[in-house]
Amino acid sequence: MTKLSDALTKQLITIAWDRSLEEAEHLMKENRIRHLAVTDELGRVYAVLSDRDVARAKLPLREGFAENVAVCTFASSPVIAVTEKTTLAEVCELMMHEKISCVLVAGEGDRIAGIVTSEDLLWVLASRLRAEEGRRAARVFPALTLVGELLRELGSAGI
Repeated sequence: MTKLSDALTKQLITIAWDRSLEEAEHLMKENRIRHLAVTDELGRVYAVLSDRDVARAKLPLREGFAENVAVCTFASSPVIAVTEKTTLAEVCELMMHEKISCVLVAGEGDRIAGIVTSEDLLWVLASRLRAEEGRRAARVFPALTLVGELLRELGSAGI
């Protein structure tokens, strides 16, 4: 059984609410991620900024865009979060229902345990599919090995 922890990215990268979109975009590229947790003045996460939020903010017709505009202007809030006990199926259903590409995972107390993104879920799916393909191959290859040995014996016997 696959657990939520199998899809959890524990290293949550944050950006302060008053930092620029340009800085946020740089941080995403530098860390090869598509989501930043946005923190308030007290360091509490209250929003998420995605690469799509940044792209939408940069649309030529978007009123009020400037490279130095604060991330809070375009970040999505409130944050949608789950607990560490939430199942992967529930996370998938929530993300599809809410049409979001990530959820934060709440740990004990006020601690954030990490983030689960649609990309994380695809990695889990790919891993499970590879494992299933491996199990199928393991069931087929022993039979082929047995057939090969039988054919060798028949060949060496001149049959």
